[in-house]
Amino acid sequence: MRTLIVAGAVLFLALVGAHMQDRKKRALMGAAWAGWQARTRYWPRWSALPRAGPVLWLVALALWLLVTWAHVPAAGIPAGPWLWIG
Repeated sequence: MRTLIVAGAVLFLALVGAHMQDRKKRALMGAAWAGWQARTRYWPRWSALPRAGPVLWLVALALWLLVTWAHVPAAGIPAGPWLWIG
């Protein structure tokens, strides 16, 4: 339950914080901000993920496995796939 509360708080702060930053930039930059928003996206471009390349994905996967494995000696609690592997 604690994890859900913390995750919900992080999600709330991320969304509200992004909105507040956009509001501040709109007030400071005016029309220039509107032009910037027209050229960029708020949500990630999911179709662009495969363009990162297989080497980057393999390095990221290896780092994720290493970090989740290191969670056991550092915190004494398994994380990621190590929860099911044992």
